[in-house]
Amino acid sequence: MLEQYGISIQGYLSQLGPINIESVDFAEIDQNPFFCPDASKVQAMEEFMAALTKEGNSIGAVFVFWLQKYLPAWGSLSSIGWTPILPKP
Repeated sequence: MLEQYGISIQGYLSQLGPINIESVDFAEIDQNPFFCPDASKVQAMEEFMAALTKEGNSIGAVFVFWLQKYLPAWGSLSSIGWTPILPKP
């Protein structure tokens, strides 16, 4: 998308189960397997996920995403998800 249309898509994990981030450091996002921008929360997330895995459980998460240089006419969000309408190359 970036090379062909100049559209940048970025995001980060803002909540994993009961663990909420308290700060956003964009440099931290790619430094951990959770894409978490709050380095002080990564260890708690690792421990939480290890316990869930051991129990055979799963949990929900909240992500924040944004697009840069996106033209609204190229797509829409609906109740069934993202439906892009991009020009053919």
